[in-house]
Amino acid sequence: MRILSTAAGTARHGIGAVVEAAVVVAIGAALVFGAAVITRSDPAGAADVYAAKGGNGNGHGGGGNAGSGSTSAVIVVPDGVFGGTTTATANPGGPGAWVHVRCYQGGGVALEAYVTVDGANQATFQLGPTPSWPSGAASCEAEEGYWDNSRWQVLASTTFNVSP
Repeated sequence: MRILSTAAGTARHGIGAVVEAAVVVAIGAALVFGAAVITRSDPAGAADVYAAKGGNGNGHGGGGNAGSGSTSAVIVVPDGVFGGTTTATANPGGPGAWVHVRCYQGGGVALEAYVTVDGANQATFQLGPTPSWPSGAASCEAEEGYWDNSRWQVLASTTFNVSP
């Protein structure tokens, strides 16, 4: 009887490990394959840009106001076309900076991605398709930020649209 109990416990542990591994792989795949872009343009083509206070003395947030821990950050993302790409420009950007994009379609999240900025302080996102976004237009938001003790810290944000 004890052998059956031990075998059952081992089987439960093995199944739990497989499920945990599948969750980790799914999260990784979502981060790799779920890229997006962020910025919103009016019909005249001018992008809306929103600035936010940033910086906390740890090297994020760019120059200006030395020692005050308060600088201005801006992110710009042009509108895009479904299936294409768009490139966010982060300012101040720099080492450790990321861009977070989230697109919505029909009230649900169609795309969510985090991409590190490159040496030019830019991050490029694929605008679909995803399993939850097979086609069509979407409205998106983008944030420039960084990770601090496993918490996402936003420096600036903006919105943009994706046309079908």
